[in-house]
Amino acid sequence: MNKNNSTGNCLTEKLPIKQFLRIMRISIILLFTCVFCSMAESAFTQNAKVTLNKRNASLKEVLNEIESQTDYLFIYNDEVNANKKISVNAKSERVADVLNAILKDTDISYSMEGNHIILFVNAKEGSSNKDESFVAQQQK
Repeated sequence: MNKNNSTGNCLTEKLPIKQFLRIMRISIILLFTCVFCSMAESAFTQNAKVTLNKRNASLKEVLNEIESQTDYLFIYNDEVNANKKISVNAKSERVADVLNAILKDTDISYSMEGNHIILFVNAKEGSSNKDESFVAQQQK
């Protein structure tokens, strides 16, 4: 009463292996997708480095140079004195470190919002609402 079917046993044996290989293939694809997505997120311009060597240059020139070397865009209003003369010497330094060095002795602060850097004058008493409204307007 044994049926001798040459393809019957072969199909039942290979089916679990095919499913296993399909599951492994899908798992590997998903693993690589997640790994590459996380690497792309950390490689965003937060770690961008610039090389600058300027003497008695205006703040505007230095900001334009940083914009040309990175994907950052600077946003500031007329209260920020962009004609102030500064000197900077940076070799492969992070943008945040360069900005901290440039703006250290001034009343100008900055905040990084994605690939935008917003420059604003430090809030004095009574003008904090004006600065907050400026930042909110620029974010829109």
